[in-house]
Formats: sequence, structure tokens, C-alpha cells
Amino acid sequence: GVWGDGRAGEFHPEWLQFTLKKEGVEQLDALTKLAETLRLRVGDIGTAGIKDKVAITMQFCTVDASRLSATKLLAANARLAGACMEVSCPYKVARPLNVGDLRGNRFDITVRQLAPFEHATLEAAVTAVRSNGFINYFGTQRVGMPLVGRGADVQAETV
Repeated sequence: GVWGDGRAGEFHPEWLQFTLKKEGVEQLDALTKLAETLRLRVGDIGTAGIKDKVAITMQFCTVDASRLSATKLLAANARLAGACMEVSCPYKVARPLNVGDLRGNRFDITVRQLAPFEHATLEAAVTAVRSNGFINYFGTQRVGMPLVGRGADVQAETV
């Protein structure tokens, strides 16, 4: 078989990977709620990076498959719904996710209430982003407002 990271050899799926969807929830708060719900420690949940607070985000997470079944994971949705969170699509993988495993992000951006005269400006901006990319600033959309307390700590640690 082939490992999830491309190495040849025997495949031993020891980790349960799943999708975590959250809306308007800061990353650490989401992982804390998920860990409490699953009776795990936050450190037991592997992720590749931080997702924004002010958005609907989805990301892969991993946990040790010997500590959590797919059935138990999915049953947690009844308790997570009130926290604007949902888990889905569990399957076994060979290794856990770690910070730095992220290969990139995809975004669907919805523009509302665009005046007709703004279409050309928007098209030019989209063309520029396609050609040059953009800087993903670490601000209030990522860690919440205001940048005091946890948000400031996360930003300071990252910088």
C-alpha cells in the first residue's frame, strides 16, 4: 500500500480523519468544545492550521482511531449544533495532521450589494488576485475582536 504522505510500504490506518465545519467560532474555542464533547484533550486533535473566526470554515482534523470511532464522532453532532459546529466524513488515515501540513486554502467569496458601476473594479481585483495571490493578514477575521486576550496572544505567538 501507500501511506497518506506518499511513502511506499504497508498501510496501517491508525488515525481517524474528519471534516470540522464551524461558523463564527474562534479556532481554539471550536477545538475546546469538540474535545469536551468527545471527551478528549485539545492536544489529541490534529489540525494543519488555524481557520478564521468570521467565516464559515471547513478543515480536516485527526484523532487517534483507537480512542474514537466514526460512530461516536458523528453522534457528537447533536451536541455541537448549538455551538455552530458540525463534524462529517470520517475515514482512517496513516498519520495525524500537524501544524505545517497545510498545502493551501481555497475560498468561496460571496459579494453582495455590488453596484453596477463597481463590476469593472471587482473584475480587475479578481484578475490581480489570480495573477499575484494576496497576503493573508492575521487580523480580526482570524482570531476575533478586539485583539486583546486570546486574539492578541495568538497573533503575538504567530508573529
